Amino acid sequence: MNQTLLFLILFLLEGNLTHHHLSVKKDTENSLLWKIEKEGQKSPSYLFGTMHLIEKEYFYFPKSLEKILKNCSLVITEIDLKNLTSNSFNQNKFLLKDGTLWDFFSENQKKELFLWAKIHLKMKEEIFEKSFSAYKPFVLLQMITQVSFVGKTESYELRLSELVEQYKLNTLGFESIDEQIDIFDQISIEEQVKMLMESVQQFDKQNEELLRLQKNYKNQRLDSLSHIMFNQNNFSSQNEQLFLSARNKKWMPIIEKHLNENKCFIAVGAGHLLGSDGLLQLLKEKGYQLTPVSF
Repeated sequence: MNQTLLFLILFLLEGNLTHHHLSVKKDTENSLLWKIEKEGQKSPSYLFGTMHLIEKEYFYFPKSLEKILKNCSLVITEIDLKNLTSNSFNQNKFLLKDGTLWDFFSENQKKELFLWAKIHLKMKEEIFEKSFSAYKPFVLLQMITQVSFVGKTESYELRLSELVEQYKLNTLGFESIDEQIDIFDQISIEEQVKMLMESVQQFDKQNEELLRLQKNYKNQRLDSLSHIMFNQNNFSSQNEQLFLSARNKKWMPIIEKHLNENKCFIAVGAGHLLGSDGLLQLLKEKGYQLTPVSF
């Protein structure tokens, strides 16, 4: 498993899989960065919504944001930033236990995939078939998502990783790499195949929506991001619970513990901020004051 493919799998979860039934209250102020405060708290902390992979044109990490990060004592992300480029995970989790990937597709579906690969990957059928035969469908799904990006891409997590090393900041991850990969195993192979085929069949539309998503992200429009996500209809409420709600609720005790002990900079996919089970709402319910920060 090469590092690039690992990166796609881990960092495109929210980008491709959590766009369904999310909403923001009309009075929600638009910002990707929020100050977290509570009476008795030693110092304010910050919550930042990232886009795990984004085209360079829409990437924005100004000095003012870097200064806020620098002055924090702990940086918390979905995966510990110090583990981003490590190989500390079970590579077998990407592989099928029996058979091949192509056992799960009809002949017509395979023809569609092979044609897509020929057009967009410039790969011959036999090479494409062999390259992915041992992997689970979600691996190919993430590759399809990657191709939707135009030109060079950036990562907020990799930028944060560089700054953490530069300023010698402490780090913490909500999840291990293995735990993130395990999320996909809770989705049936049949559902993964369905999602994959929809991505191929709606590839042009997906590209248009990705462009809109990036533009609204750069403009820090949470309301528009929510609208785009809400209008995606290819993701079940069960999977929304799996990828967003359950994880947010699992992270909350960790967040509360460290908010009381550290000045934190918490950076997670922007989708985790939104909705009734989003981190903004869950923190408010715990008595924290959330203030949008312009940067």
